[in-house]
Amino acid sequence: MLTKKQVVLHERPAFFENDWWCYMKAISKYVLVFLIVFFVLFAFLLGAANIPDSAGQKRFEESGEYMAEHDTVTLVHEFAQSSRLDYYADCVTLSIAYYLHGEHPLESAMWANYYGNNSNMMNQYLLETVQTDVEPDQEYLRYWHGNAAAMRYLHLFWNIKTIYMLHTVLMAALILILLWILWKNGMRGEAVAFILAMVSAAVWIVPWCLEYTYAFLCMLVAAIIGTLLALRGKDYWIGSLFMITGMVTVFFDFLTTETLSLLIPLLLILRIQRKEKSVKQLWLTAVKYCAMWLIGYLGMWVMKWALASVILHIDVMPYVRGHIVERLNAYVASYYVTGNFYLDALVKNLLKIFPLEYGFFGKVLIFALVFGLFILPVALGRINLREKINGKRIALYAVLGFVPYVRYLVVTNHSFVHCFFTYRSQAATVLAICLIMLELVQRTPRKAVAQDG
Repeated sequence: MLTKKQVVLHERPAFFENDWWCYMKAISKYVLVFLIVFFVLFAFLLGAANIPDSAGQKRFEESGEYMAEHDTVTLVHEFAQSSRLDYYADCVTLSIAYYLHGEHPLESAMWANYYGNNSNMMNQYLLETVQTDVEPDQEYLRYWHGNAAAMRYLHLFWNIKTIYMLHTVLMAALILILLWILWKNGMRGEAVAFILAMVSAAVWIVPWCLEYTYAFLCMLVAAIIGTLLALRGKDYWIGSLFMITGMVTVFFDFLTTETLSLLIPLLLILRIQRKEKSVKQLWLTAVKYCAMWLIGYLGMWVMKWALASVILHIDVMPYVRGHIVERLNAYVASYYVTGNFYLDALVKNLLKIFPLEYGFFGKVLIFALVFGLFILPVALGRINLREKINGKRIALYAVLGFVPYVRYLVVTNHSFVHCFFTYRSQAATVLAICLIMLELVQRTPRKAVAQDG
């Protein structure tokens, strides 16, 4: 008969063997998902590069004419930099899309060539490109430019003006779907919080600029799928979802508001899971999903540089390294700086949140929101402070809400120069603040109606 010690020693190998098997199975799943998504995205890019030039020539010419009629820097509201449409970047994207062709589509997809000096004349360079097919003289190798591939596909049917309209309808539909899912499942407070987050980012501006659009589309699709998975208890696939989201974000996005595709879905998922998981489990879940998103995001970016090195037979790092250093903390000589570069980057982004740039109208709107959402409900006795407040859960939301500011401090140069669109990352901060408010207050239970006699 085995002693207790012998039984323990006899059972340990089986335990560790099963644990090792589960660990390897999980890693294999993520590796397989990464490879599948990578090849799908690469095929998407290569497919665009194989589209015949003649197929979209007419629509590209129409897009060139449309851009030539608009300034490369266009303000929807002259007093608000947060309403800026960066047509300069869109012209570059369209130029890359136009040149995404040739006898060597692989090399074309890796180089991401375009034509023109980096100036406010980019719209005129684009028009010259589509009308004369002049040879490209610039490269944008460091990005995947999935948005340029999408433009080459979409120009088979529409010009850029119609594409902007299509993006507007698509984004509105996705927002309504997400709101419907939240409302239907009793998450009305979260639905209102999401609306406020989108308003703070002036979401109605987003689909009218290609540069801004794809980060929001990635965020909305990930939020819809993630919310549905969490509501149905399909946690097994949420980690893969975040890795895929990171990959798709870096493939399509132009380094604008990339953290939205991580933070907004994550905050909504954690809000759903709070009823089934302890606070410790929520923290571990958040760390896991953030790690998976980062693996997808950074892994896909590294794959571009590695693949480009192999296909082009060159060391691509000289094309990449200088831009990385510049975007991190290079001083911006042509801009006014108060003396603290990092503080200025934070303040410039903070002051762009809607409606802080809108003068008297903005002040009235802020007061109306505060009055309608907080003061009036308290005065009418509809909400009150919770008796039991979960401080650790609030801390989790606060940490996630602070992530955009970490991004501003890490990529300081980029966040300073491009604050007119990077400020929209704070939509996640607004959502986190709203979720904190939902943790602090609750609806006052209705008093029972007294019955006669």
